[in-house]
Amino acid sequence: MPSMKDRVDKINWKMMYDPKKVTEIISSKSITNWAKLHPLTVIPNRIDKSLIPIDFKMFRLLSVTTVAPGVKVVPHSHDEPVFRFFLKGSVLLNGVKYEEGDWILIPEGVEYELTTEDGYTALVDYGVQCGAPHNGDVLSPLRSKPEHD
Repeated sequence: MPSMKDRVDKINWKMMYDPKKVTEIISSKSITNWAKLHPLTVIPNRIDKSLIPIDFKMFRLLSVTTVAPGVKVVPHSHDEPVFRFFLKGSVLLNGVKYEEGDWILIPEGVEYELTTEDGYTALVDYGVQCGAPHNGDVLSPLRSKPEHD
């Protein structure tokens, strides 16, 4: 079996997205075959790894972010790209539902909004600004119960 170094050396880095060059939101929903682009089988049928096709070198701060149920974040943008990997719960981000195991890259300056009924926990990766500054007050008032149609 090839060593991990041999497998990493075979990665096609041209297929990795540079967060500073991306101009629209990309995610596990928009790149549906992402897990097959760079598979790294460690122990066949026991341990597999799939590389998320993003060049993470510009990211410096990794946080575990927990958002309470009923939170609505109004449309806003950041002065740097933001990466999220959803660990638990779900969120509607610009109308698209993301759940456990999904990931998303939001480019610098791209506006987005999110709503959560049951809350979520995500790993969130930032550059040096850690998500600030926001372009204004981004939280809508907290609802006591999720609204339903």
